[in-house]
Amino acid sequence: MVTPELLSNRTRIHTGSIARELSGRSLKEISEAIYKEIINYESVFIDSHYAAINEKTGHDIFYQGLEDKELIRLREIPKKIFVLLDGDPKEILERRVRDSRIRSFDYQQILRDIHENRENYFHYLELTGAEGYTIKNGDLKVARNELLEIFR
Repeated sequence: MVTPELLSNRTRIHTGSIARELSGRSLKEISEAIYKEIINYESVFIDSHYAAINEKTGHDIFYQGLEDKELIRLREIPKKIFVLLDGDPKEILERRVRDSRIRSFDYQQILRDIHENRENYFHYLELTGAEGYTIKNGDLKVARNELLEIFR
C-alpha cells in the first residue's frame, strides 16, 4: 500500500526556501544553489512552485527556479519525475478570497498565472527529459493519493 511515509523518506528540497535564504542574490546564483542541492541526492522530491508576491498589486510573480543551464544538467539524474499541480481558475479565485494575505482577485491574471505555470512545466520536461504527470488540485485527498501513487 502507498503511504505518506513514501514521500517522507525522500529528501525534500523547497526551492522557494532556498530563494528566500539567498534573497538579494542574482537568479543565476540562486539557480546554481538549487542545482547543487538537487544533484547531491539519488532520490529527491523538489517543491519548485514558488512565487514572490508584489505588495503593490497582490499579484504573484513566478520565478522559474532553475535556469536552463541547470535544467539541462539534470539530465545526469537517471530517474526524474515532474508533477504539475494544475488548478481550476474559479477554485483558485475562491481560495484567494479566503486567504488573509494580500492577493490579486483579477481572474484574467489567474488565467495568465495558470498558463505560465503550465508553460514552465513543459519547458522543464523538455530540457530535463523527465517523465511528467499532471494532478488536478481540487480535492486534497484525491490529489494526495494520486501523488503518492506516482512516487510508488
